[in-house]
Amino acid sequence: MIAKSGKSAKAFLAIRNLFLLCALLVPVLLAGADRAKNIPGIDPLPLATGDGSPSSTKPDSQTAPNANNTTNPQMNPADPGYPKVRNLTVVPEPSEPFTAKISWDLYPDASTPIYVVRYSKPIANRAILLEAYNLTSPPLAAGTQVFLNRDMPEGVYYYAVVTAFELSRDGRLELKPGQNYTVVPFMVYRQDKSKPADPQKPEATQSDRDPNLKPEDFYIKSLTALDTEKGVVLNWPGLPIRGIEYEIFRSAEPIDSAERIDRAVNLGKVREGTPFFTDEGAVEGKRMYYGIAVRDAITGKVYRDLKYQASYIEHTHRRPKLEVRYDTFLPESLTAFLASGDTIQLIWIDPGPTVKEYRVFRNTMPITSAEILANSKELGTASPGSGGFRDSGLGAGTYYYALLPITTSGELLSVFQAGRTFTMFGVSLRAPRTDTADTATDTKPDDTKPDDTKPDDALKSAISGFEIIPEGENVRLNWKVVPGSAATRIQAFRAKEPLNDPAALQSKAVLLGDFAVSDGAAVDRNPGAGDHYYSLAEYDPATKTYIAVYFSRHPLTIEESRPTEDAAARLEKILSGAFTGARYTEAEEQLDAYLAGTDLTEELRSKALFYLGIVKFRLQKYEEAREIFKDPVAQAHDRERALFWYRISLERMKR
Repeated sequence: MIAKSGKSAKAFLAIRNLFLLCALLVPVLLAGADRAKNIPGIDPLPLATGDGSPSSTKPDSQTAPNANNTTNPQMNPADPGYPKVRNLTVVPEPSEPFTAKISWDLYPDASTPIYVVRYSKPIANRAILLEAYNLTSPPLAAGTQVFLNRDMPEGVYYYAVVTAFELSRDGRLELKPGQNYTVVPFMVYRQDKSKPADPQKPEATQSDRDPNLKPEDFYIKSLTALDTEKGVVLNWPGLPIRGIEYEIFRSAEPIDSAERIDRAVNLGKVREGTPFFTDEGAVEGKRMYYGIAVRDAITGKVYRDLKYQASYIEHTHRRPKLEVRYDTFLPESLTAFLASGDTIQLIWIDPGPTVKEYRVFRNTMPITSAEILANSKELGTASPGSGGFRDSGLGAGTYYYALLPITTSGELLSVFQAGRTFTMFGVSLRAPRTDTADTATDTKPDDTKPDDTKPDDALKSAISGFEIIPEGENVRLNWKVVPGSAATRIQAFRAKEPLNDPAALQSKAVLLGDFAVSDGAAVDRNPGAGDHYYSLAEYDPATKTYIAVYFSRHPLTIEESRPTEDAAARLEKILSGAFTGARYTEAEEQLDAYLAGTDLTEELRSKALFYLGIVKFRLQKYEEAREIFKDPVAQAHDRERALFWYRISLERMKR
């Protein structure tokens, strides 16, 4: 009995000590958990919060509170939690001209600062992300879900939004189309940036149109619906009319009368250059009708007399069934975008060593089946690691593509998955423009052609003259296109003297860009103060021979910028002008001169030096680029990106 009592006493003491230990440890554990919940990579983080207040004072950007009233994605054990940014959308901000409103949802554990970047092509991989123009320096506050990109220059833009944690060593960067980067271009058209724009005034006028337009010309002729994971994607051939908008409707009944259109759900509007729309609210298995009406933004008239199987269709949404067995063979993030006036670029992410090459196809409708593939044009093959595929020499129209892999065993996989083996959205090329503006008196074509001995069947010039128009701090070159002329190409130049010889232009002038003659215009962004002469060299893209040179005999004089202009605005002009336009020699000169200034803050000097490093890299001055990216001043702008460019520069030096 004594032995048993001793054992009971020992057991009691052990239990009492255990309770005392737990009582001491609970506050410590709770405090530790409170600290750990804010450290990425340790525990699931709390729902991201933030008032959306501005964290940057840049003149062209501003954050705003979340105005979408959307619910953030909820934690799901099957969801790995990447990417942290979901459902990225970019739309025009109606209250401000030339402004993009960028909004997104956040995964619940996202609690680190946010970066918004912009580029001229889809930001589909880490290399492009780190090369893209960072709009948020310093980054946005954690929890921000809306950003305004203000006063944008004319151009075509794509966006990506990522968290600081995803770019860190502890995070993981996954770029997914439609989730954290855009594949639909955001386009900005400007007339004169020196004047405030009236958001209610349409940019196009009746003079921009064919005077023989009829009411039936304002109706789309065909409409297709494509089932995807995100919903129903609608595509239609864009109308060759400036100054219009498309209104998208959905209804449970045929949309064949004004009364039924009034009862239909108005899903939204898209601009003239965006002939596609995604209905993310489609209900699976339910028959619905979709219709597209055209609104004339110049007259205000809406054309709503829709026709079945033309401007409205019937469709039942079925979520596509993905074949998992092919997953390791299919490319990711297949995207098509307009690279120039007559060229479409395809980019994608390779699946790995399982693919030997790809076969590339083109059609005027989405290539969703073997039947459509059989009627598609095969363009050629592309190799993994090639960086993409370019389809050039295209005429006006809307184009879709398929990219089918051939395995290392030689098998062609005719598997059709949206965004992987075929493009969901059409890329539209405009028809040649036939502007009727007067030709400037000092820009007559030179009497001496590059080749005076051309045979009679040689191409004739497609230009009847051009004009030079100053637009604030930019210069626009407009040229008149002869109707029915050949699809020639134009090289636009800026020089310090009148030049009419192609060889002299190549050696003495700044190349502003290479354009299809149908583009009808080019813009020289921020050329700087001084006397400028402009030339257009027209050539035959098939033979690479020059047809004619048009040039200005008298200079266009741009006065010196106001001395009160601050350093931040000067840097923005350089980056949105020569740098964005890929005129790297010019950008190098401008950034060197800028860095010699005495009114720069540490932040501006760091940013300018960082972009000078990218310019050096693009000019293949890899050693100079490496020296810049290892400089602490450049790294202060963005250490992660600077180290990336340092490593790439080092690799190029070793080749």
